[in-house]
Amino acid sequence: MKHPRLWRIAGRAPQCIRLARGDCLTCLQGLVWVTQASMDRKEACSDIVLAPRERFCAAHAVTCLVSALHREPACVAIEAEAAWIADAWPASIPSPEESHT
Repeated sequence: MKHPRLWRIAGRAPQCIRLARGDCLTCLQGLVWVTQASMDRKEACSDIVLAPRERFCAAHAVTCLVSALHREPACVAIEAEAAWIADAWPASIPSPEESHT
């Protein structure tokens, strides 16, 4: 079962997001720049810019750096099989446990 998560991205610091094969990242607001961390030079050099309603689906497990463009806040939805999709929940968004307290 896919577990959708919303991430708000603001400022210049990119968010590190791990995607499993088949997971999708959809831009909901603003523009986001997606860089894949990869040993494959061609893949690592093919950055993606997503506008609202555009999506990136992982062909294999990959770690992505996701940034908002033009210093404007952005929001992305991530549909993932895993309950947690990154090493740490972004500081700008309360974790699910914090939002229920």
